[in-house]
Amino acid sequence: MIKDVSLNTSRTGILEILSKMGANIQLLNERENAGEMYGDILVRSSELKNINLDNYAIVNFIDEIPVLAVAGIFAEGDFEISTAKELRFKESDRIKAVCENLRITGLQVDEYEDGFKISGEITNKNLQFNSFGDHRIAMAFGILCSLLEDGGDVTNFDSVSISNPDFLIQLKQVSNG
Repeated sequence: MIKDVSLNTSRTGILEILSKMGANIQLLNERENAGEMYGDILVRSSELKNINLDNYAIVNFIDEIPVLAVAGIFAEGDFEISTAKELRFKESDRIKAVCENLRITGLQVDEYEDGFKISGEITNKNLQFNSFGDHRIAMAFGILCSLLEDGGDVTNFDSVSISNPDFLIQLKQVSNG
């Protein structure tokens, strides 16, 4: 259970995508506070299947693509995203950052000008990921490290303080929940 999450429609696109992939996600206790919608998100373990993301408005989850790629690693089938060239012009070149980091794992990664494709399984251990100074890359690969049997490390992880200084506390709560 993740409590008091902003349910602003410009930020909930990832919930729709994960649900379409088979994630068991429920929104609970939805309420308005100062003109914004908030609620609690209950997430249960699920078997995910990668889907064709071309059918969705990428603008609704553009900033969440790095963490969605992490989910895609553990889903059935290949993860592929295109028409996301905007990722090249964020705090870092997020397409390059995701691809370089995922190659470290031993996954097959094909990089395109406007996206990437991930296939295979993680085969490498003792992984050291690069945040590229980008808070979203740091958080996505921090989540990946928490899911790996041997963990891992993310350089310049302190960049997460830009958007979520409580990220590690929240990740620990979810992992222990």
